[in-house]
Amino acid sequence: MRKAHIYWCPNCNVPLLKNYCAKCGGVGVKVPISSPGDCRLAFKEDIKHIRLALLNETGENSFEKIVGAGKIVVLNKVRYIDFMCEVIVDGMRLGKVYYDPLLGKWRFRWCYYGAKKALEYGLAEYIKVENIKRVREGHIIKKHVEGRKEQQYIITDRSGEPIGVAYTTRIGIRVRDVFKEKDTIECSGKIATIDDVIKANIHHLRRIEGKAIIVLKQITSKLNLPLITSYSGGKDSSTALHLALEAGLNPLVIYNDTGIEIPELRDFVFKQVERLGVKVKVLEAKDAFWRNVDFYGPPAVDYRWCTVLLKLSPTSKFVKGSFPMGVLCIDGRRRLESASRARETRLRRSRRIPLIISLSPIVEWNQLEEWLYIFWRKIDYCKLYELGFGRLGCYLCPNCALVEFKYVERKYPELWDRWLSKLEYWRRRLGYPEDWITLGLWRYHGPTTAMMDILSHAGRKLMSWQDKFRAYLHYISHYSRSKDILRIEFKVTLPLERIAQTLKAFNWKCKFTHDNILIAEKEYLYAKISGIGMVETNSASNILAELLSAIYQNIACRKCRLCYLWCPEEAISFKDGERKINLKQCTHCMICLLVCPLASIFVRQVVVPLLEGSPKPPPLIKVDLAKYWKIEIQPYTREREVPQIPWRILMGK
Repeated sequence: MRKAHIYWCPNCNVPLLKNYCAKCGGVGVKVPISSPGDCRLAFKEDIKHIRLALLNETGENSFEKIVGAGKIVVLNKVRYIDFMCEVIVDGMRLGKVYYDPLLGKWRFRWCYYGAKKALEYGLAEYIKVENIKRVREGHIIKKHVEGRKEQQYIITDRSGEPIGVAYTTRIGIRVRDVFKEKDTIECSGKIATIDDVIKANIHHLRRIEGKAIIVLKQITSKLNLPLITSYSGGKDSSTALHLALEAGLNPLVIYNDTGIEIPELRDFVFKQVERLGVKVKVLEAKDAFWRNVDFYGPPAVDYRWCTVLLKLSPTSKFVKGSFPMGVLCIDGRRRLESASRARETRLRRSRRIPLIISLSPIVEWNQLEEWLYIFWRKIDYCKLYELGFGRLGCYLCPNCALVEFKYVERKYPELWDRWLSKLEYWRRRLGYPEDWITLGLWRYHGPTTAMMDILSHAGRKLMSWQDKFRAYLHYISHYSRSKDILRIEFKVTLPLERIAQTLKAFNWKCKFTHDNILIAEKEYLYAKISGIGMVETNSASNILAELLSAIYQNIACRKCRLCYLWCPEEAISFKDGERKINLKQCTHCMICLLVCPLASIFVRQVVVPLLEGSPKPPPLIKVDLAKYWKIEIQPYTREREVPQIPWRILMGK
């Protein structure tokens, strides 16, 4: 994943996007930050959290001593079980502010410069070690000590120089961090404002704005497609929409109302489109989430069925009906948002909605660039960001931090109670302790690293992933394996004719025996399927997913109709609530398997891993969609293809 860098002007005492200060003409100093380096300025609520964290850590109001009143504070999000950000002041890392879900409070973990200040003011307990070679992350430096839970100590060498931090655990004091980089710079310590930060970075802001506008103009004119923009009310989509309007474009604004949006965000969206005077199309998912959560279970970071049903399905229906020859969509995706988007290109075709070509004018921007641009151009943004939200959208999104859920719980208790009742239903069904809800473990589907970190931090164990996945099996009563044969018993009668029809669409060979047993074969996998619900097969996960998808699509179809929408030959129809395939029109492209959330998410991520005995799901089926696309585009993703920005635009003339 690409790492962003920031610099600091020691004279103006402001963060820089490049190593040049446009305010004083000085040279900036590079700030050592953790990956991915997607920094942002701290809001008032963030300052409150830092103040509270320092109070909890030192036992007194030490914010002015450690941070200093009125100073520019930069936050850099780092990996942790919940919310954690590096706190950068005067060009140096003071420490990490974080929310401890076990203790339910804000805390502060020292970095070198912050530890030095804490020792200077006598604000922290410390342990002096004689042999610094013994200080390694995870090492126990003292056993069987008494102290409050998770108490923090600064580790020093003989001379009193801080070299790391340690915490009390059940077995002793364990080293948590070792200071590898001792970052100190000579800084003026001036009190700066947001305007000072903008002035120091004005040349860079003009450059990235000019580059984004030129890219928007050239690509839209080159492709000559109808234009839409995906708008959620968040900072990314707000910036992308502003740039599109600055480029003289007039896109149709698409807003996905998932039915579980934060009410304040929804209100902000409608006020914005009215103020800007742009056309808007609201795509409503209505109660799709609540109709499906009892089947699919709680959505998770690694189990995003909700995105398909609440966003992709309504968008697919609208795009295919309104833009059958393709559409260009301007969005606010950025590479630094997540690991899954780290390789995003500026221009790309949507994998699940192939008629959409997406253009991201801010794909290379980091949060600091984005927020300074928002402040510079006075772009309206949702005030939820000022309350500590890192991302905006659905109020129960598994990507949210626990502190964000706390806000929803306080502000909208009726909404949260409805979600809490669903979580309680699934907690009882899975047989989990209450920690599964309070620690936010429902946000993880499989045995992910994040979930293991939380359990390790809490010193607890949950049931195995196999036991969890079994609770999701609505239609399978029993399964067993003997040698190479997998036997599955379904609770319902299987519609063999329809299953055979679906398997033939997946390019399987099917035939019926004299006693009405369906024999299906493909490559090295075969299956015997009886109407009473018995299935025997030699297991092979890649093709097993196709077999089980064909069965589930005919006994548990959720009626999202994505298969019907994206069948290029219109071979799929729904009549009297039943899904039918016209094999004479079918070309065996298997797009219906790729776009179906039941097949590509539930069967692939729950059923197949359980039956195969491995938590890792098989890869998504590879479909050559290019054969069925009706429009062609030329690649326009390399940096050298982006035109040079004219000097007059760069300098704002």
